[in-house]
Amino acid sequence: MSAGRGQQPGHQTARVLGVEPRHTPGHVTVRVGEPGAGAIVTGDCVHHPVQLAHPALGSCVDIDPARAESTRRSLLASLAGTDTLVLGTHFPPPTGGRVVHQGDAYRLTPVPGLFVR
Repeated sequence: MSAGRGQQPGHQTARVLGVEPRHTPGHVTVRVGEPGAGAIVTGDCVHHPVQLAHPALGSCVDIDPARAESTRRSLLASLAGTDTLVLGTHFPPPTGGRVVHQGDAYRLTPVPGLFVR
């Protein structure tokens, strides 16, 4: 996937943010728009919203648990306090919101008027 390829007028092309070391080799997160704005689909980097409050919690299918935690912490730190809409692939409703700092961890704050199922 490359920016601009097959792009239609008035539409943005999704950009692959990176290969995330999680449970599936080659797993990616996808960002639409610019860093600090737009949206990001987390894929399995953050598998469940509880991982925002407890980033050390992994999944039994992480291929490299220490690296998965490091990647998750890095991603959450880069998203916290920005206007980026975070869409959790496996999150129960609300599946989308913004990441904010909460003590030494994070939480997902729903966006008023946004209903993502």
